[in-house]
Amino acid sequence: MVKLPSVFSLWKQFRNVLFRFPLQALISVIAMVLWIWTNDNHNIQNSDQLYKAIILCNLAFTLSLSANLYAENNKWKPAKSFILQMLALAICVILFSILSPALFKTDLLRLVLFLFAGHLLISFSMYYHPTKIFEFWHFNKALFLRFVTAVLFSFILFAGLSIALLSIDALFNYQLSGDTYFNLFIIIAVGFNTLFFLAGIPENINDSKNINDQQNSNYPKVLKIFTQYVLIPLLTIYFGILVVYEIKIAINSQLPDGMVSLLILGYAVFGILSYLLIYPISKESGNEWMRQFAKLFFWLMLPLLILLFVAIWVRVTNYGLTEMRYFIILLAIWLLGITLYFIINKHPRIQFIPISLCICTFLSTYGPQSAATLAKKSQQARLQKYISHSKKEAIDEKISIINYLVGFHGLTALQEFTSKNLTPIQNKIIWNTDSLKNNSYLIRSNLKDTAFNLLAIDANSYHLTHQFINFDNQEKIVAIAGFDYAYWLQYGMNDEIDSPLGKIEINYRHKNFQGVSIKIGKVDSVKFNISLFEKDLLEKYKLQELETSNSGISKDDNIILPASWMKLSKTSSDYKVEINIQRITSNNSKDLDISRSSTFFTGYLLISKK
Repeated sequence: MVKLPSVFSLWKQFRNVLFRFPLQALISVIAMVLWIWTNDNHNIQNSDQLYKAIILCNLAFTLSLSANLYAENNKWKPAKSFILQMLALAICVILFSILSPALFKTDLLRLVLFLFAGHLLISFSMYYHPTKIFEFWHFNKALFLRFVTAVLFSFILFAGLSIALLSIDALFNYQLSGDTYFNLFIIIAVGFNTLFFLAGIPENINDSKNINDQQNSNYPKVLKIFTQYVLIPLLTIYFGILVVYEIKIAINSQLPDGMVSLLILGYAVFGILSYLLIYPISKESGNEWMRQFAKLFFWLMLPLLILLFVAIWVRVTNYGLTEMRYFIILLAIWLLGITLYFIINKHPRIQFIPISLCICTFLSTYGPQSAATLAKKSQQARLQKYISHSKKEAIDEKISIINYLVGFHGLTALQEFTSKNLTPIQNKIIWNTDSLKNNSYLIRSNLKDTAFNLLAIDANSYHLTHQFINFDNQEKIVAIAGFDYAYWLQYGMNDEIDSPLGKIEINYRHKNFQGVSIKIGKVDSVKFNISLFEKDLLEKYKLQELETSNSGISKDDNIILPASWMKLSKTSSDYKVEINIQRITSNNSKDLDISRSSTFFTGYLLISKK
């Protein structure tokens, strides 16, 4: 039975947190305030920058917490500890200024890598020394259990307060918006949950001898049962399947499927996790299965690693290196190093696992050995190979590579293929001051369109036989004369906007159709069936394609259509509402169920008073 903490206990823990982790508490409050402010101002400009700041608050929290714990364990003076934590914050400030995750996928991956490395850093920040094995294990056990407890208490608190708000809404007819509940979630998830977790971080772990003598009483029985009777048997079955598959491809002399890489990595991750979970009791009598698993696991990894490297070699040889393939290669090399370390070393230290993985993660972010650098060079070499060819296959490859390079690395990744200086061109597109065009989706599209124009490559070269087709509006500049209000729409992003016309509510995905409803004020509303529009547009295009070849419409996967085809208009009692679609992605599958399909589109919402 879950026992909730008393109010006095919570206050005491809160006070201790403020004295022990003042900077981390402040960071969590800043992240909470920024998130609430962003949630309350849906139509705010530069929202991408705010979300980036919120995510970097998470990184600042993990890096500064690691610095705090490291200084605490080494008994540093407060001033020295504060300087180290300030250095951690300086790293986050630098990353905020150089990363653009909303525009370039490589920067988004870098952000994820830094977050992952920051969490790994916490795990060994206090007990990194090789002689502190059991302290390291128990410290991480305490962190894990505290995290689970914090999440459970936060869920109970959120559920209770949400029910209270619903009761107020029902009994007093006090209209509470969905933002109120989401703000409550933010306060509990970022504020309460974080502070409660910090309060449970152990200050000191007993020495190794005392811990080792108390393993039977300290080790959670539930964890022992789960690992011994659920996790290890499942891993054994999983290993057997992979070995049989390896024998099969050896007998048939066939190359392994690309999916096998993810399966082997999944087995390795859960296997290492199991090894760490049972480490303190793996050598005790009565735990024969655990002892055999701990003894044989890394030896059993060797044949799977051979299969993993073969599968990676096949993918990279055929399609070059990308960031995701780089990470698979990096994990494979890391797994090989970990495997050899635990096989060769008679007294391996489990701290080596998170420390080595953290170092590899940091090394993959920036530098000549990083994922971005090596992947970009590989794809640039592939583009150089196809750039002068005009066959259908070569054109398809060029388009695919250019989309990748610009999407991940920006327009400047194509600098060696043109004499024009791409840096000012890219900066001009990114820092466009037009509020209607200062949108991350439009910026990414503009960067790709510019790339194809500069290289004189027709981006519309895929055939209609492909499953998905992008219909693009011929007119990129929308005339708003005659309308009182304009707003950028992107499918799936429900919104509430305070406009000169009153509150405008935008909602998607209705029960009976895939579309969007626009509510203006308290009374006026219109609904647009986007799925039906998509279906009619696809049929209209196919009919036009069959009737004439002089329609001026390209026969490909990115199809440019006249502006008149891309408009939807409706009127309410007081307003005229128009959606000027800029791009809509249509599913060309013959088995498409239009009532269940999810139609992606972007465009402009235009409203005028009648």
